Amino acid sequence: MAIVSVGGFLGIGNKRGAIPWSEFRFGKDNRPELPGACKDSLQAMPAFTYG
Repeated sequence: MAIVSVGGFLGIGNKRGAIPWSEFRFGKDNRPELPGACKDSLQAMPAFTYG
């Protein structure tokens, strides 16, 4: 799983979510990309909290 931060500003008001690593694709310069993701879908995912 990859933990991604969505929204907020400088870490204030952001939300963390867990996304399975298998959903990522690697684009130019071997950077991970999340195809089909949009701001609304990322903000709608369940929040992740550290155990």
